[in-house]
Amino acid sequence: FQRVSAEYKDVQSSFLLVDAAAMDLVRKPEHFDVIVASNLFGDILTDLAAIVTGTIGLAASANINPERNFPSMFEPVHGSAPDIAGKGIANPMAAVLSGSMMLEHLGLKDSALQVRNAVAKVLKAGKRLNLEAFVSKLPALDALDIPGEKPFVRHMDPMTLALMGNYQ
Repeated sequence: FQRVSAEYKDVQSSFLLVDAAAMDLVRKPEHFDVIVASNLFGDILTDLAAIVTGTIGLAASANINPERNFPSMFEPVHGSAPDIAGKGIANPMAAVLSGSMMLEHLGLKDSALQVRNAVAKVLKAGKRLNLEAFVSKLPALDALDIPGEKPFVRHMDPMTLALMGNYQ
């Protein structure tokens, strides 16, 4: 902890044992911004932090290899939620926010910010995302022109519309 935190002198950091961290997450969650922990404790603390906010459905997470010797992994705290697949109730925001974390990790900070802003826009609009139901009602759009990519056909979901600036 001391070695890594010394590398980031501009970031305020403090050390907590996992039981104290769990207690403080419940008592004063606003004191936390980033939690660095081992895989086991990190998994427990991210689940707790997610539910303290009111839903596990918006919580993104990352298992980052800081040395970059091995791949890092980005996923929703709740995983892939196979228990609700196909029921029309899945909320894709945690997966989208995990993608934003991955973009930032890859050095694509502007793209990561665009994704986070799109999520904020959808939430601010008060829309509840039911991606499966929403997409099933939309016709496939003709080819989208993405620089450097071959055109493709895709359905437009609220997050894509927000990223394109067309979500109201």
